[in-house]
Amino acid sequence: MEVILNFLFSVIYIAVIVGLCFLPTIIAVTRKKRSSGAIFICNLIVGGLYLFVMGFIGIIGWIILIIWSLLSESEF
Repeated sequence: MEVILNFLFSVIYIAVIVGLCFLPTIIAVTRKKRSSGAIFICNLIVGGLYLFVMGFIGIIGWIILIIWSLLSESEF
C-alpha cells in the first residue's frame, strides 16, 4: 500500500511541476494569443536552461515568458 501511495504522490508531484514550468504556454493558449507557438518554443528552451544549465537564467526567462503571455496583442 505504501508503494502505491508513493507512486501516486510522485505522479501528482511531477504533473504539478510540469504544469508550473509550462504555465506561460498554458496562459497563452487559453488567451488564444497568436504568438502561443513562439511562447511554447521559448518555454522549451527556457525549461532546458533551467533544468540542465543555470537555474537563475531559466527563472528570469520564465518570468519574461509569463509577462509575454499576459500582455495583450496590442501592447507590443
